[in-house]
Amino acid sequence: MKIRISIIFLLLFNTILSQEKKIIQIKEAGSFDRNEKVLPGANILKKDKNTRVHLLHDGMDIWSDYALFYKKNNSFIARGNVVVKQGDSIELFSEILDYDGNTRKIVAKKDVVFNNNSTNLKTQILYHDRNLKEIYFENGGVIKDSVNTIKSNEGKYFLESSKYRFKNRVNVYNSDYNINSEKLDYLTESEKAFFYGPTVINGKDYTIFCEKGFYNTKTKSGYFVKKSKILYDNRKIEGDSLIFDDLKKYASGRKNVIITDTINNTIIKGDFGQVYKALDSAMITKNSYAIKIFQRDSLFIKADSLFAIGPENNRLIKGRFNVNFIKSNMSGKSDKFIMNQKNGLIKLIRNELSSKEQQVMTSKEISKKKSYNLEW
Repeated sequence: MKIRISIIFLLLFNTILSQEKKIIQIKEAGSFDRNEKVLPGANILKKDKNTRVHLLHDGMDIWSDYALFYKKNNSFIARGNVVVKQGDSIELFSEILDYDGNTRKIVAKKDVVFNNNSTNLKTQILYHDRNLKEIYFENGGVIKDSVNTIKSNEGKYFLESSKYRFKNRVNVYNSDYNINSEKLDYLTESEKAFFYGPTVINGKDYTIFCEKGFYNTKTKSGYFVKKSKILYDNRKIEGDSLIFDDLKKYASGRKNVIITDTINNTIIKGDFGQVYKALDSAMITKNSYAIKIFQRDSLFIKADSLFAIGPENNRLIKGRFNVNFIKSNMSGKSDKFIMNQKNGLIKLIRNELSSKEQQVMTSKEISKKKSYNLEW
């Protein structure tokens, strides 16, 4: 009994499917012909002076100069100035288009152009799966929007999320920067790029490396992780995560941050760092220390906060709070530390004693507090 019920249910299901299957319709054509010897099963549709071939399938209009319509297979081949329109989401142009109405799949060939609300895609072969609502190419394509030009060997566009997914030699071109990546997603509405492989961003005065992160192509700002570093204002910034804002001329890093001054041979390390290009300054806090490399020696400086301030030819290293330093021929500690990298001059500054400290401390403790504690 159960087997019979299952068979009846299956027959009813197949009947419903066949009823729901949409048949391709011929809206108009300049001429209609058949030639069973040469093109068996095909309806030959051609344009004339006033009328182009117009086919319709499930809300999608297709115009062409010539078409072979196979009613039995519910498919057609269109050629010559093919135009496809489907609501506001699809506008497709090509010279050749194959369409299967049963699988709802399109293959467009030769000088293919796909227009969305804000992007324009050009390629030579384009595939469109109407069921999955995806468009993709595999032999190179160029995408343009209001900000960028993107070239990629392979790409896929998701209609519902307005997102492109590119892989295999992706290049993003802009008047202010270029991006080279192995794999990235591009959101057409927000114009943000998300990276999922080795990526390089080259700006006018900066270069960014990462293997994961995102970059807002409109605001020129981003967040980068995994082997990330920024070459910026003669400084190299590395860290577990980096933030960059070109309009604000700012970069920062968190955890295992290293800022390298390539001009003055200085390395500053810590768990949080910031670089302000417009102010010619860099700062690191949290477990921070600096290394100044001389020709035959190095100076090590440890402090609660470290700063590198000033233009590259006259840059100062400053330390604040609990400063300790050591070199082969000297060591010391101080409340504040200033070193001029141009002439090597070091200045130590103590904080003023508070009124409470003056009251509770002995003269010996006050004397010790006021000393620089510099040893040669």
